[in-house]
Amino acid sequence: MNLRKVFFTEWGVFGLYEGFCKILILPALPYRAVFFNTLLEEKY
Repeated sequence: MNLRKVFFTEWGVFGLYEGFCKILILPALPYRAVFFNTLLEEKY
């Protein structure tokens, strides 16, 4: 529960997204990396 609170306070919505990815979509790690790479490329 405490870990969850830390994730929520630090990441907010992204904490939820990360949690779901780690629990349900571990095999999709490469896809997640590509997704974050595209996000970074868009930002910078």
